[in-house]
Amino acid sequence: MGAAVLKAALRAVQVIAAVLRDLIENDGKTLATIAVGVISVFIALLIMVIIPVVIHERVPVCTTKEQAVWYWQAAKSVTEMTQSPCDPGVYVDWQNVIAIDAVRLKQNFNKSSLERAYELALRFVEETGTCTH
Repeated sequence: MGAAVLKAALRAVQVIAAVLRDLIENDGKTLATIAVGVISVFIALLIMVIIPVVIHERVPVCTTKEQAVWYWQAAKSVTEMTQSPCDPGVYVDWQNVIAIDAVRLKQNFNKSSLERAYELALRFVEETGTCTH
């Protein structure tokens, strides 16, 4: 029985080799297209697996909309606080604030709060000089 299986496997390899030889001799373009197709599918599958992991690791994801609003409000409040008749102020981008907190909290926004967001937004500005307008 083992010899029959070996003979069948050898025959299958010969058939595959004959088909490949025929593709190369008669139509090398088809073989190249198949190779490009296989490589493209492999890369697409790789990207489909890698992108969600990268997004989860790198993009800040708040648990609730309310938490995102905390960061927006904190950044807006600090931006407005820095404006004066003498100075247009400093723009604090809420996305930068939330990104930093995402790293500090290791994406666990259960620990976030409006106060925490405000304190972090304040770190984006420093007081220099005075306004006597």
